[in-house]
Amino acid sequence: MTHALCATGLHKRFGTTSAIAGVDVQAAPGECVGLVGSNGGGRSTLLRLLATLLRPTAGTIEIDGLDASRHLYEVRRRIAYVGESLAPGHGLCVRDYLTFLSSTRSAATRARRMSLEEALVRAGVTPDADVDVLSSGQRRRVALAGAFLLEPRVLLLDDPFCGLDADARTTFSVWLSEVRNAGTAIVAALNEERDVRALCHRVVRLEAGRLVSAVAQPSSDGRYVPALAETGAV
Repeated sequence: MTHALCATGLHKRFGTTSAIAGVDVQAAPGECVGLVGSNGGGRSTLLRLLATLLRPTAGTIEIDGLDASRHLYEVRRRIAYVGESLAPGHGLCVRDYLTFLSSTRSAATRARRMSLEEALVRAGVTPDADVDVLSSGQRRRVALAGAFLLEPRVLLLDDPFCGLDADARTTFSVWLSEVRNAGTAIVAALNEERDVRALCHRVVRLEAGRLVSAVAQPSSDGRYVPALAETGAV
């Protein structure tokens, strides 16, 4: 199997604290891998490592076969990340913010499946609103829409539906499924079983910085229904 993302033997220490210990994560194009586990178990740290926002103490990360330690900027052009804490808007309105974000990826690396105007309508955000004064839910809509517009090879999400109302949750869940089905590899920290069952092909549990795999099995109608019980296999 060809992996869009392949991380091997990841470790991250902060002083004497081991936040991530010997983690392997792979995701193929069009596959969604769900991260579940207790708060403080290391999911956010793992996602920040995969997004190249933290440098691992040990281990390797490859995106499309490119080693992140050797080809950092090429790797970053293939990734989109929406974290638990949302980035500031730097005084830009929603339209200008998304326009700038989209401009960071060259047309040669993007299929442009959706225009900026289509994304604004679908996200349900006011184009002229100042990003920095939006509610947390509205800002998350902007962040997710921006990540989808980038059409990344690998999409990394930390609790992507946090702060969204029921209608927006449905909209972005469907949108995320479309992004996955179009071939983007996704690794997402999810807190609700309904999201895991709707989106994920595989689920791994992270506890105390260590991953325990739980491999999904297809149901009779062809959808994936993750097996959430721990198997003991890393």
